[in-house]
Amino acid sequence: MEPYFWWTEEQKQIAKKVNQFVEDNLEEAETYFWKKKFPWPLVEKVAKEGYFGAGVPKEFGGLELGATGSCIVAESLGRLYAVGHVFTVSMLAGLEQMLKFATNEQKERWFPKIASGEDLGAVCITEPFSGSDAANVMTTAVKDGDEWIINGKKRYITGAGVSDRMADCDLLAIPE
Repeated sequence: MEPYFWWTEEQKQIAKKVNQFVEDNLEEAETYFWKKKFPWPLVEKVAKEGYFGAGVPKEFGGLELGATGSCIVAESLGRLYAVGHVFTVSMLAGLEQMLKFATNEQKERWFPKIASGEDLGAVCITEPFSGSDAANVMTTAVKDGDEWIINGKKRYITGAGVSDRMADCDLLAIPE
């Protein structure tokens, strides 16, 4: 990956580091691809490197790389079978909403888990009659006492089988 002229030195360094990480793990990723197995050991390596914290503030254990830095990491990790998808949807699965709207208590509870890779996310947009058209999703959430009842059907959720946290456009489901 060639750096763009507007990248900061920190962004250039993270690009160099994550590209080397990908090169070092490419053969292992191909092995998982051909065996049709989910690459948990690679996901654990990504977590150990701290890459899941790309969008998480440093005060909560993240790298705080912002949108550009997170995209740099995502582009590189996209070369590793399944890992890039899991990383990207984990960054998209409610992280921005939590950055903007979560209480400090919620941030303290969830951000360290997201940054460490302990808590993976998935984006639940695709529905039977709207595809991935986020403006036409029909899923609703209704408060019932202390709980939320989520009604709707989803399909083709990248990372659903390995995720701890699911986001649906404006709806964010975080397990208690």
